[in-house]
Amino acid sequence: MKTVEQIRLHNLLILLDECEADTGPRGAAALLSRKTAVPAALLSQLRNGVPNKSGKARTIGDDTARKLEVGMRKRIGWM
Repeated sequence: MKTVEQIRLHNLLILLDECEADTGPRGAAALLSRKTAVPAALLSQLRNGVPNKSGKARTIGDDTARKLEVGMRKRIGWM
């Protein structure tokens, strides 16, 4: 069974793919950022598993998940 962190990362990649269809690969994070008010730099860090201060890969928290869901018109809980 997948963890919440794995599901959220997978769904983030789906959202980036949806945006990429409209912008091409270089503009996907910027478009997703504009639609959701989640900074593009954070989206990149989440996608690439950049470690936080403790050395563990960054994960998508509840607040960020809600912003992504609302901004991309997904049902609450989808992330």
